[in-house]
Amino acid sequence: MDINLQELKDYYINNDITSVKRSLEKILSDASSIELNDSDVFEIFLKSNDYEVLSLLLQCTAELSKQEGNRKLFTSKTVITALIKLSANENLYLVYHCFRSLGNISYDNDDARMIIGTEGVQSLISTVNNITSIWIYNDNPKLLSIVCGCLFNILTSNDTLQKVALNAGITNTIQLMLCKILEYFQDQEDCITYILQLLSYACDHMIDQWLSEELCSMLVTIVQISENAEISVLCLEILRQQSDNDNLKLLLAKLGTCELVYGLVEKYGNQVDDEDSRAALKLACDLIVLILTGGMNFIIIHVLVSKINNQQTIKLKHRNVNVDCKKYKADFTYCSQQILILCTLFFNLEE
Repeated sequence: MDINLQELKDYYINNDITSVKRSLEKILSDASSIELNDSDVFEIFLKSNDYEVLSLLLQCTAELSKQEGNRKLFTSKTVITALIKLSANENLYLVYHCFRSLGNISYDNDDARMIIGTEGVQSLISTVNNITSIWIYNDNPKLLSIVCGCLFNILTSNDTLQKVALNAGITNTIQLMLCKILEYFQDQEDCITYILQLLSYACDHMIDQWLSEELCSMLVTIVQISENAEISVLCLEILRQQSDNDNLKLLLAKLGTCELVYGLVEKYGNQVDDEDSRAALKLACDLIVLILTGGMNFIIIHVLVSKINNQQTIKLKHRNVNVDCKKYKADFTYCSQQILILCTLFFNLEE
């Protein structure tokens, strides 16, 4: 469907705001069938100071960008730079449609990601952090989901921008988001899925860096309350990466992560019937093993748990190691015999 953009431009130049709004409303209602020939009018309108015009324009941009041809037309430095600037607007309704537009333009679009670049990602992460700080669920329940979906489209398949996001503090922003959103978990599963995918991107590029204990604790909480397998697996993958840190291993043990994951294995073990579910099961088992081994040999742990109640000092002759059970009692009371038996089984699994 063709539209007369020149007429719309003339309305704007002549300051006929009523006709401009009427034309934009028509475009919005027919957006699914409109194929643009150019984006010049949109580039001009993005500079408008009229709230209603700007609001309608952003909605049109978001809807039109769902089509690949229109998405390519909006992939210009002028449009994308203007959207990034507008995303920091104080009006969260405009911000909402700004991120919708950016997210749709960036979908499967390397050219858009290149235009956004390092400075764009840094600016957006800062903006998202500010948005999250003032976000109130009842005022705009979908805002964070739209924001995170936009970041996901921008960062997907781009290692360079993922590293930029990590250095810009995206993990701190994610922690703040989860603090605010967990109590609305059932209504925010899409948002939480985006958040976990973004966190996974960040973790992939961490070198000698670790998530905070608070953030890891929230991941465990998500596994506890989620009935969504995709969300649970995302959490387990991240926790598996973080379990290379001995302090976080101990935290995970104290949080009952092993027992929790073992419960999931028992619950879903008989549903393993494809490669994805087998990979998820192995991931769960690997995580249990990693948490329990910690910095000590598994044999020492096994002996400790069997002797711990007697608070004995154990000498392992073949390793010339003395282990004071009193010292480790507090740590290993979190590890059940059932979990240790499970570990002995999985140590014998072939890769």
